Amino acid sequence: MAAVTSKMPHKNAAGILRTYAVYYKECLRRQIRPLELEIIGIGSTDGFGEGSGLTAEMQRSVHCRGYIGDDAKMHALIAGACFFLFLSLSEGFGFPPLEAMQLGVPVISSDRTSLPEVVGDAGILTDPEDYTGTAQQMIALQQDSVLRQSYVEKGFANIRRFSWDSRTQEYWNALFSQD
Repeated sequence: MAAVTSKMPHKNAAGILRTYAVYYKECLRRQIRPLELEIIGIGSTDGFGEGSGLTAEMQRSVHCRGYIGDDAKMHALIAGACFFLFLSLSEGFGFPPLEAMQLGVPVISSDRTSLPEVVGDAGILTDPEDYTGTAQQMIALQQDSVLRQSYVEKGFANIRRFSWDSRTQEYWNALFSQD
């Protein structure tokens, strides 16, 4: 799985790590192999892991990639993920979930601020502070290839809403409608 965050508190790196700890424990309880977590945007879990419940074993499955300036490298990392996790507490728009959708990766996203409008029904919306509920969604997506594929297809349809052509047409219609 891949996630994008930063050191800024509203990006919720600590929440991602707490959620991963719950997910990992639940996978072990169910005898499911936990996926590794690739985090783009922070260089380490230092300062975020306190109180997260991450054990040394879990830490070995968390790979912090820091800032990736090369789009091709970042896109390759996301495209190789089983799903994309975006648990921001506040977003003005929310490009990372759309980027993941464009790369054919199912999205689990925060249900806060602009994200429900951006993600729509093309991803799983979750309370970013409900670590157990989000972990359950992660396991469901990991275990169900049909569910993953349905979100991939919905994601491709969703990103078309944000093309230049569709935005231009919508703006044109709003300006010149006869209502």
